[in-house]
Amino acid sequence: MKEARILLSQLPQHIGDREARIIQQRLDWPAGKIAIEHIDTARSPGNAISVLITCKNITAVFASIGQQGIRAETVANSVVDEVQYYLSNDAPVDKHLADQLLLPMALAGGGEFVTTTPTQHTLTNIAVIEKFTDQRFNVKQLDNKNKYLIKL
Repeated sequence: MKEARILLSQLPQHIGDREARIIQQRLDWPAGKIAIEHIDTARSPGNAISVLITCKNITAVFASIGQQGIRAETVANSVVDEVQYYLSNDAPVDKHLADQLLLPMALAGGGEFVTTTPTQHTLTNIAVIEKFTDQRFNVKQLDNKNKYLIKL
């Protein structure tokens, strides 16, 4: 399942429409998979996009948050770039989830997962966990240049 939510607070509808158009065109999604919601209770203006990609055993969530002076198209293109990178690899764990799985693996005493190219944040988390535990991670690049096995 693939779906996107665009949240708007105190901003005109055309901003959400422009973001939806980018998502629809670049990901080739039907309009019915993209929802635009207005949040009336927020204290300040803003916008955010979340995209969910649900597969058999995992749901990957990607997000982009607007900033004052940043065009709606830039906000939408940012999240679409991440989604396309994730979908172009057959690694089930995206770069944001990878660093979050490390500590539970260390506490459990083992485990492994396949991810896209580890971020500096993931590598730093590995180094910190190794400093505080007797655990040692093995990060191995697989055949695909953007696919890695992280094993404990």
